[in-house]
Amino acid sequence: MSDIATAYKAIQDLGAAFEEYKKANTAALDEIRKRGDVLGETAQKLERIDTVMEKASQMKEAQERLFAATATAAGGADPKADPAEVEYAGYLHDYIRRGIENRPDLAGKLYEKRKEVKRLSSLSDPDGGYFLGHDLLTGVVQSVTESSPMRAIANQFTTSQHAVKGRRRTGRATSGGWVGETDARSTTGTPQAGEYEIICREQYAYPEAPQNLLDDAQFAVETWLSEQVAEEFAVTENTAFVNGNGVRRPRGFMTYPAGTDPIAGQIEQVSTATNDVFAAVDLFSLQGALKEPYQRGASWVMNRAVLTAIRKFTESSTSNYLWQPGLLLGIPNTILGQPYQLFQDMPSALTDGLLIAAYGDFKQGYLIVDRAGISVLRDPISNKGFVGFYTTRRVGGDVVNFEAIKILKIQ
Repeated sequence: MSDIATAYKAIQDLGAAFEEYKKANTAALDEIRKRGDVLGETAQKLERIDTVMEKASQMKEAQERLFAATATAAGGADPKADPAEVEYAGYLHDYIRRGIENRPDLAGKLYEKRKEVKRLSSLSDPDGGYFLGHDLLTGVVQSVTESSPMRAIANQFTTSQHAVKGRRRTGRATSGGWVGETDARSTTGTPQAGEYEIICREQYAYPEAPQNLLDDAQFAVETWLSEQVAEEFAVTENTAFVNGNGVRRPRGFMTYPAGTDPIAGQIEQVSTATNDVFAAVDLFSLQGALKEPYQRGASWVMNRAVLTAIRKFTESSTSNYLWQPGLLLGIPNTILGQPYQLFQDMPSALTDGLLIAAYGDFKQGYLIVDRAGISVLRDPISNKGFVGFYTTRRVGGDVVNFEAIKILKIQ
């Protein structure tokens, strides 16, 4: 089956599953009205269809990423056209497989060849270690970006410094208005602004491979290393972007105190209408709490378990479902017309006191700062028979606009 046909089938499956889901949910609501609860058979059917919709959504998204990657590759230059980089990649391949202990000349060759590859020099942290070649570096970065839901919605910046400073507005001008041609103009107040600093914290991954696997010429060692490192980086960084305390790691948007004062570093928390109950009206309230300038770029974020509950919600006056499938390529699934991202680090339980979902323009609200470069040090000593690859990078993250994000709390 071609990629186009696969994508088309995924869209068809998603649409068909959603129609079946609506019928099953209507039956469940009828059972609640008549009996006070849902029969086990109906509940199991809803769960089964929900799984089918999720798989179809994932297949559609995978095809969209494939099409995007194909278009990028077709439109970009071949990095291996540079002879110096091809040679560098060969040295790096030998280093990963065999190490300096078997090729004493590799250290000097890697260092000298890296200086020739100008593109690598701009991407490399100068503090030491052996740095990934262009293909491998690009592969790691792309895999992290695809695997990290926060990077899909937040603003990102790359620097060669250890930290980035900036200014955020914490208030608006105090006066202004309309005047006639000859009317006096009162002085316009200066908008209040505060300063932020995002420090790039060191993150590491330490995958190990058996030595005999590295000796196997059929083993794609660079691909394996890229996948292992990217997976670990993506999981740990996203946890920090959500719940990190800012100590030796990024600070998460869920860790700030509740309130509406951006100067004090507060993020507004919207409580559910009913104690210990999560309902459709709460999503309307959360969305309505966000100021209009942020609505155009807004996204929902939540755990998959919360999404499962939301799929059952309908708007009371029209019976339209709040969750809607994206039935065209490039059109995402939505909640109340806005896209969403699933965060496994957000709460999955719907109990009193938990912050279960967030809504906002994360492009304006949260900034991820990457320090350029990833280094790899080969370790064949610590665990005999295995070779570890101690891989480090530096990344920071923090809220830079507190009014651009709202959080839903079960009261």
